[in-house]
Amino acid sequence: MSYLKVCLVFLLFCSCKQVRQQATDEETVTLETIEDALIAPSFTVILTAKVLENDRFHVYFKGFDDRSFVTDNMITSLVVGKDVFQEISFVLKKDVLPIFFRIDCGINFDQQPIIFKSLKIRYLNKQYNFDKLEFAQLFRPNQYVNFVTNNGEILTSVIDGRYDPHFISINLAEIVFALREQ
Repeated sequence: MSYLKVCLVFLLFCSCKQVRQQATDEETVTLETIEDALIAPSFTVILTAKVLENDRFHVYFKGFDDRSFVTDNMITSLVVGKDVFQEISFVLKKDVLPIFFRIDCGINFDQQPIIFKSLKIRYLNKQYNFDKLEFAQLFRPNQYVNFVTNNGEILTSVIDGRYDPHFISINLAEIVFALREQ
């Protein structure tokens, strides 16, 4: 009888230790994943603008090897219409090196004029600020947008039933690389 008790205690001890080790390994993996997501460096694009109507803005990005802007490289931000300037943030995927940007100015056909104040590209503790003039020099509007540089007004329009107002940057590699230098 005592031999049977010893075997049961031994078996119970071994199985508990194995379960405890498994839990510890899973906790470690989960904590590492959470820490990685919290501290992984990524670029953030911050548009400061006055947007009067609710809308959905997008930022697309591409690198040197990308031929076009694709939805896999698109970040969306919902905008609540307000009569004050607000920061509209787009956090890009980690470990990307964006060289070109496309800033989409919403999907709301009834959007009122948007007032642009600034655009920032941030990486860790560094950032680059585009004022109205520099934004106008480095970002080109498409046919659905008229950008008034002196007051920052972005006028969007519907053309033949289509609405796709956006700006596309020139190559911003110099700025992006300067932000990544440590």
